[in-house]
Amino acid sequence: MEPHATIALWEGERLTLYDKTQWVENDRAEIANVFGIAPDAIRVISPFVGGAFGSALRAWPHVALAALAARATGRPVALELSRRELYTMVGYRPHTEQRVALAAGRDGRLAAIVQEATAQTSFYEEYAERTVNPPAMLYAYPNVRTRYGLVAMDINTPTPMRAPGITTGLFALECAMDELAVALDVDPVELRLRNHADRDPHKDRPWSSKELAACYRLAAERFGWARRDKRPARCARAPPPSAGAWRPRSIPRSDPRRRRRRRWSPTAPR
Repeated sequence: MEPHATIALWEGERLTLYDKTQWVENDRAEIANVFGIAPDAIRVISPFVGGAFGSALRAWPHVALAALAARATGRPVALELSRRELYTMVGYRPHTEQRVALAAGRDGRLAAIVQEATAQTSFYEEYAERTVNPPAMLYAYPNVRTRYGLVAMDINTPTPMRAPGITTGLFALECAMDELAVALDVDPVELRLRNHADRDPHKDRPWSSKELAACYRLAAERFGWARRDKRPARCARAPPPSAGAWRPRSIPRSDPRRRRRRRWSPTAPR
């Protein structure tokens, strides 16, 4: 997606930042704190954000570096992070380890859900996500236990990335539901319909609106769920090299199938 980039321009004691950010006020407050100037002296311009996904919710080090370089040189400075730098300089989804346990009767009705998650954060800042929220609201159940823990590590602080952290927990829970469907020999969509929460199971209150069950049925009808191969997918092991491996063979230079690679230049005939 679009990389993080910043243009910094000083006009006297006033700073203008063209930044890829989802939160212009936060950019202004953080940079004002870095340079010890009033927030009113900073103008942040971010007319379009094409691929933030949570990682542009704060001012990262490159924003301050661009402003510092612009002040030192007396000229506008543009700083764009490379793809490699995006993995270390800006926010990212934290690594999360989870444990999910489901108890159900032979009819597929859930009796209990357990979901535990442990995620990473930085030493200097606590960042927590709503990873274990799905069990509290998605399915009807009589018993549930969730636990969420953090491990401080020598890393920069994680952030929401592509979606809030609830998706990480939802993915783990739905994988467990698929495994339960196989163990009980129940259709995975039917299993979810049998456990559909008609009311908020955590607060025992009616939903203001909810069309999840209708979505299950309509989607299954439209993409032919009933006509699918009902056997669970399995990962096939790679065959040994002797079973079907082909040795690479070179093509002689004289063979017409071999084309000479030419360097392109603006003066070369097309």
